[in-house]
Amino acid sequence: MRPKQRAEKPATRPRRCAPQGSFRAVFRSWSILVAAVGCSCFAATAGAQGATGAASLAQTAAELQARLQARMSGSWTGSQIRSAASGLAKNAEVALCLDRRVDPESPLELSFADTSVAEIWRRIAESHELAVVSFGPVIYLGPKSTARDLKTLAALRRDDASRAAPALKAKLSESRPTTCEAPCESRALWTSLATEAGLRTTNLERMPFDVWPAVDWAPLPLVDRLTLLAVQFDLTFKLDATARTLTFEPLPSSILIERSYPAGLKPQETLARFRALAPLATVRLAGAKIAVVGKVEDHELVSGTGSSAVANTAATSPAVPAAAKQLFTLRVKDVPLDELIRVLQEKHKLKIRVDEAAIKAAGLTLDRRTEVDVAKATLEELLEQAAAPLGLTARRDGETVEIGVRAAAPK
Repeated sequence: MRPKQRAEKPATRPRRCAPQGSFRAVFRSWSILVAAVGCSCFAATAGAQGATGAASLAQTAAELQARLQARMSGSWTGSQIRSAASGLAKNAEVALCLDRRVDPESPLELSFADTSVAEIWRRIAESHELAVVSFGPVIYLGPKSTARDLKTLAALRRDDASRAAPALKAKLSESRPTTCEAPCESRALWTSLATEAGLRTTNLERMPFDVWPAVDWAPLPLVDRLTLLAVQFDLTFKLDATARTLTFEPLPSSILIERSYPAGLKPQETLARFRALAPLATVRLAGAKIAVVGKVEDHELVSGTGSSAVANTAATSPAVPAAAKQLFTLRVKDVPLDELIRVLQEKHKLKIRVDEAAIKAAGLTLDRRTEVDVAKATLEELLEQAAAPLGLTARRDGETVEIGVRAAAPK
């Protein structure tokens, strides 16, 4: 999708750190080395995307999550955030939305060794007091407040779209990639998106005139594409399905969404579990349901664990679970590692030991957020997946799994 305007070279461009040597790809049995001599250097371990040489952006949220698990080693020296982030997105083959409010020339100095792509994004964001969030198959990098609200705002707008007439609902739900050549004018892009659904914007002047570099987003539903564009101007929109219009509105001060879940046979236990998993959400018992008011991330946590998501598939003694034999199925996102450990210890009586002294000495903490998506995994495998993005590791010692500091990659 391209706005109907002639693409011309912008008058000025952000200064970039130009490579001073050749671009080389060296293949070895289980690794690929990709180096741009001068401004950045990457070494991607086995499993990283791109080893086949086929450049293809992740097209779905699942594909994006898989590519975020790839591991890389490298550094940026004398780089700027736009060129560095764009380079990482290209190497990892993921779509990037760098918020318009981020200064593209902000300097970036960063080194990493055997680090997941997800953790590299987090470090880029942290170094500039930004935040990063996966939005479908797109990586969003921008202000913390926007990243915090983006998924929830999009869910609210999808709820609005779901109430439209079938034909309009189908248009708003249709997933397509978004491409716009530089210079990409924001209002032209918005109008082009709205036109896909035959919609007219009543107050287009509320969106300031702005010119961007090229836009290349992986497929998203039309309503999500509209949200991703508007939110960068601190705007959302009201859909009038009858008049087929969109009206810009300022972002509300509080962006939350309510969902209800079955309380199960033991409502109070489910209530307590939900409150532990989503401590920032409002969780209350409502008859045979549990109502949760919070961010989409809170709902992802409770919906992933509300009905025995941690499933013991190997019958062992409940009093002394066998770390080597017991298998687990668990899918949670954006949960603090220490909270995950506590729930596994207290609720499921699992033996987990934390090397707190070594973790503190390494300047790391357990309160950073992580995610887990495992099926029929051992406790060691589950915790290793949760710990790895945080620079930690999990290893089994008899019936206990210990969380410690991940050894530095050899130079």
